[in-house]
Amino acid sequence: MLINAFFQDADDSDTNLENIAIIDVPEEVADNIEVIQRQFFSWLFDETNNHEYWVTMNGIRLCSYDVDAFIKWLNIYILKEKKAILVRRHVDKIDKRLPIIYF
Repeated sequence: MLINAFFQDADDSDTNLENIAIIDVPEEVADNIEVIQRQFFSWLFDETNNHEYWVTMNGIRLCSYDVDAFIKWLNIYILKEKKAILVRRHVDKIDKRLPIIYF
């Protein structure tokens, strides 16, 4: 099932279509996307997880991630057989018929 994934940078004040991607996930993920998204955030921001998305800027440890991080996490930790894939990055227009998740 297709889903809009919107990643807003901290310095973006307006919707920027370059930050919107379309991902394809199995139906069981789409049906529970809000719960699964919260699980992703719990994993991502858990400082005991030594993943590749931690960066240090000016001595402060921050998380830097994009849609690829979410897809990779889904495919490793949630999905066993069917996998999530990136369909399109930088969409021209949001498809309002599709669910949207915000990051």
